[in-house]
Amino acid sequence: MRATSLGHATWLIEAGGARLLTDPVLRDPFEQGAVTSCPSRTLSLERLPEVDALFLSHRHLDHYDFVSLDRFSRELPLFCPDDPLLHGGLRAMGFRDLRVLTPFEPVDWRGARLTATPSQAKLPEVGLLIQDDSGALYNQVDTLLGPREVKRIREITALDVHLAMYASQDFAVFESARQDVAQLHAANLNVALSLGARLVVPASGGFRFADRFDWLNAHVFPISRELFAADLARLAQTRTAQMDPGDVVTIDGEVTVAAQAADFVARGDEGTERFAYDPTAPIPALTESEVDPALEGWVDALLERLPAFIGDAGRAGDPVVHEYFRRGVTYRLEAVLPARTRAITYSFEPSGRCRILEGDPAPEPQVRHRFVASALRDLFEGRISCFVYRCSSRRSSRVLEVTTSPQGARVTEHTPSDLLTHAVVNLKAADRGRDAAFLEYYGLVPPPELCRS
Repeated sequence: MRATSLGHATWLIEAGGARLLTDPVLRDPFEQGAVTSCPSRTLSLERLPEVDALFLSHRHLDHYDFVSLDRFSRELPLFCPDDPLLHGGLRAMGFRDLRVLTPFEPVDWRGARLTATPSQAKLPEVGLLIQDDSGALYNQVDTLLGPREVKRIREITALDVHLAMYASQDFAVFESARQDVAQLHAANLNVALSLGARLVVPASGGFRFADRFDWLNAHVFPISRELFAADLARLAQTRTAQMDPGDVVTIDGEVTVAAQAADFVARGDEGTERFAYDPTAPIPALTESEVDPALEGWVDALLERLPAFIGDAGRAGDPVVHEYFRRGVTYRLEAVLPARTRAITYSFEPSGRCRILEGDPAPEPQVRHRFVASALRDLFEGRISCFVYRCSSRRSSRVLEVTTSPQGARVTEHTPSDLLTHAVVNLKAADRGRDAAFLEYYGLVPPPELCRS
């Protein structure tokens, strides 16, 4: 068995008589231009070997790239999780042979055995265990594993290579908060230790934010692959390898890694130094660079629709809106426009009344959502996904519930789902249908020129 890194989560895996390409992202930048490969890479796609099948682990846009998929025959078998949103985009592109993987139900394919593994995340996603006569490789991708999943994998086979989740990416920065990185790092280490592969490769973390989003690199990547490998070695002397695009791992009795052994992909000049973690680095203010006379009117029109949405959703028992009323949340929206910032505050009362206050003075908000107006318009109109929109917004939440206990005061913090983005999806659904709204929100609508009947 051979596995060649093409960067980030893209691997060419040759097992038995099969040649499988995983999460094909074959261009830079990707994820609607927000990120690029890191380490950088050069791809000679005309030299890419013919593949027998494709594998998609989940629908996030750093794993699911329409332009890259367009290079392949629509007749190719495409292995994927059971996710109707993912399937909708693939079928729109004309892929006919979607093979849904059920966790722990093996599929024999051209001399290789493919076994999907589940994730404890809410998102439909799967990892992939690949076996042939030479050994076993497990591609964890972004899946979250618990003791039960680890036990099942160990019962199936001993692993030679584990492409491990390691990055512990801290996307809480978009919420003006910090994720519990220590807990996630410990979970990733424990999965690698428990699976006990002969070689662990820190994988599926090979991108950085690009261009105007470059500032995020100092905040989002607290765990480097070097730190992950060093901690594994400190705990159990685990053998690790840091693989770059163009490196090849081979299982043939021994497990060997050959640097820059592929002739169709190679590491570029830029390394992982762009990941340098520095949470003290400045976070730039949100600014509106688009000068569009119609933009302010568009924001006004959207905000005028919110009161009716809140009222209708509250009466219908919408769980997100209901939580705002039940907790008496004060919610502030701040639209960053070219010449000013427009602020509007919604004061939810447990009685079911919502008061709307514009400008200052207004009650101190418990939940605040500040956004670049053109980014919200692009999200609403389907030009960008929620993943790109979050780079042009900031949220904060501090909803405190104070109760008494035998020990005295007890304070519990709650983080309600964001009301604005919830409203956007539902207003889009009212305009264009629920399926279309969710596909657009997650960036899963392929461009018309890539669709085939």
